[in-house]
Amino acid sequence: MPRIAGHGGWRAAFILAVSFAALQWQTGRPAGERRPGEIVLLKTATFDMAVPAAGQFGAGRAGMFGLLPRYLALDGHRTRVHEGNVTSELLANASLLIVILPPSPLSGQEAAAIGRFVFQGGCLLVLGDHTDLLGTMMPINRLLHPFGMALKFD
Repeated sequence: MPRIAGHGGWRAAFILAVSFAALQWQTGRPAGERRPGEIVLLKTATFDMAVPAAGQFGAGRAGMFGLLPRYLALDGHRTRVHEGNVTSELLANASLLIVILPPSPLSGQEAAAIGRFVFQGGCLLVLGDHTDLLGTMMPINRLLHPFGMALKFD
C-alpha cells in the first residue's frame, strides 16, 4: 500500500478527504453516481469544429475540436453538437454539457436551465482560457458563478 510521507502528506490527504465529503454533501449524491445520457457540445462562434489536416502546422491550426465527437463516440458515448439556445428540453437526456469558449453570456433562461441540469446531477465541462482569449472570460465567469468558480486572468 502506498505511504504518504511526512506530516504534510497526511495533511493534504485529510484536506482532500474533507473536500470530497463536502462535495458529496453539497450535491446530495454519492460519489461515482452518474446521470445517464448523451454528451451535448454547445457550438458557438469560437468553438472550432474543424478537423486537423496532416502536415499542416502553425497557430492557425490550433484550437480545433472537430475530432472530439469522434473520440467520444469511439469511447462509447452518444454525442450531439448543438447550435442554438440551451433549454431544459435539450438537457433532459444529457449527462454532460460541454461549453467551449463562449463569446457572449448565455441568457438568463439558458443559465437557469444549466443550473437546474447541474444541480439535478448533470455534469458541466467548461473550457476557457486564462488570458481572456477572444473576450470569453466574462461569459465563462457568469456561467460558473452559481457554482462558486471563476477563471482568473494571469
